Amino acid sequence: MKGKMRKRARPDREVYIFILIIITWPSIIVTAYIFQYCNLSDTFCSFGVSSTFMFQIIIDIFVGIFVSALFYLLLVHIPQKQRHNETKNSLITAYDQFKRNSISDFVGLADGSYSSDTVDKLMTPLQFRDYFNEATSGHDNKWYKIANKLEEHHAKSLMMTLSEFRRELSFANSKLEAAPEEMRSFLKRISNQIHRMESNVANYEGGEDVKTILQFYWSVLAGWSFISGYSNIDQIRKKLCDI
Repeated sequence: MKGKMRKRARPDREVYIFILIIITWPSIIVTAYIFQYCNLSDTFCSFGVSSTFMFQIIIDIFVGIFVSALFYLLLVHIPQKQRHNETKNSLITAYDQFKRNSISDFVGLADGSYSSDTVDKLMTPLQFRDYFNEATSGHDNKWYKIANKLEEHHAKSLMMTLSEFRRELSFANSKLEAAPEEMRSFLKRISNQIHRMESNVANYEGGEDVKTILQFYWSVLAGWSFISGYSNIDQIRKKLCDI
């Protein structure tokens, strides 16, 4: 069975700009050498122009390319890259905060209280699964216990944190001009999922709403996917880091 072909990462735009800047000066030197040591006067004279005039035109072109590339790098590309990284880092921070607050609520529901050390440990999908699959009294695990205890005010508390993250998603999607369309679509899908969760909570009736809400959080925090099963890596955070 053939493995999946991995897409080659496209070189960053600044790589092309650096290459252009680097090759410009050797090109000027080579051009100067050719005009100085090769007898081109007769060739250019046959076209009605002097070799000195042609040499000046070619040098001006190379210098223009060099200056344009340098200005683009300093005034456009680098500031755009900095804004991109700032937006990305802000989005990752917002996602981590969303997870931390949500885990705090769930641990509090399951155990009655929580500690920051426990929450930090449960930030990874594997640790989260192990913790909430742990059996409590009887044959129920902690996640099942949460399903029995989750009420409307708990759901609304969870949605407040989730809504804050959705606002950060919307802001990031409007600012990440350099992100590939695939990544922008990914951010929109997450935002749409959160919007559906907000609608469920706004019309909360328990029962199926509890099931839908907990399925969403289990997929995010425990690394569950209907397509690929469980993952020990936080796939959402990984994609955010790859923006």
